[in-house]
Amino acid sequence: MLLALLIGSGFHAICMAALTVLLSLIWGTNNVAGLFIVSFPYFSYLNGYVAAKFYVFFNGASWKNLAILSTIFYPVLLFSGYFLLDYIDPVFAKKLIGESLSFETLAYLTVFINVPGAALGAYQGLLSTKLEAPTKQSRLNRDIPDFNLKSRRCRTLCAAILPFIAIYL
Repeated sequence: MLLALLIGSGFHAICMAALTVLLSLIWGTNNVAGLFIVSFPYFSYLNGYVAAKFYVFFNGASWKNLAILSTIFYPVLLFSGYFLLDYIDPVFAKKLIGESLSFETLAYLTVFINVPGAALGAYQGLLSTKLEAPTKQSRLNRDIPDFNLKSRRCRTLCAAILPFIAIYL
């Protein structure tokens, strides 16, 4: 389940970063971190959907736990970093995030947009067709050749020493 959650969160982060870069190219680079956080809940559907697709691919059975964790896992990770930064240096946090972004705004975005979006995405991902591996497993036995330990050591030693000899020369 953790792998599926990390894949969904990574896809979420990549989409957020791509949108932030595109919008900062159009509008300029002021308040990029605030734009990154405000764009966060709008990609939560993709987070839940991708996490659910991979969870079903890996034959997961506890879909309710996945739906709950996909709504909680990444927001807690992201906003705990924001609150830690705000606790350590509030002036820098306000400068980085912006004056208009408050705790109430973050709570509203998380509760009313992120949670339903991730839950809906997880539900849709669980109902859709299962991903299939692009290859088939062969039933033919293939022998793995035995390596001579002396020749393996010699190759490893040469591969380790040759770059240093080249640098010395």
